[in-house]
Amino acid sequence: MWLDVENGESVLEVGTGTGLALHPLAESNPRGWTEGVDASAAMLARARTLMQQCSHRRYGLRCAHATALPYPSDTFDAVFSSYLIDLLPASKRRPAMREMRRVLRPKGRLVVVYLAVPQRPVEQLWEWIARAVPPLLGGSRPIDPRPVLDTTGFEEERHTTRVQVGLRSGIVRTTLR
Repeated sequence: MWLDVENGESVLEVGTGTGLALHPLAESNPRGWTEGVDASAAMLARARTLMQQCSHRRYGLRCAHATALPYPSDTFDAVFSSYLIDLLPASKRRPAMREMRRVLRPKGRLVVVYLAVPQRPVEQLWEWIARAVPPLLGGSRPIDPRPVLDTTGFEEERHTTRVQVGLRSGIVRTTLR
């Protein structure tokens, strides 16, 4: 995985949703601590159910907004966020990135997965559908978060895009400057 969790680290997933990514993050980190936050109590209830299958109990779940993370500064070695930044209104993206930066320890790393700007006609069709019927893609909109990451103190290490079912997703790994 792009986050490269080392067993024993403190890891945070922002926008954990139903826990589909949190579960493998926690499983790979039985000597560390893995935490998931989401603004939706309903999503967290589903994540709690899934996390009962985890082989250990060194994880936590909290209800919180990405723009107000309930942790002290310099708490986590790594932060992961998947399909959250493209869901947030433009005015909330920078505050969310600042919060993720605040809770990362020096030399910490952040991986963001997002709905990327389309490049091919079938992808452009999905973009049109996403704008016409926002609930179809959960409210996500194609974006490029790298300019916001750059202005909030992150340095890009690597980036790629992948297409699945006609949807282009981006993955970017950053570290703190």
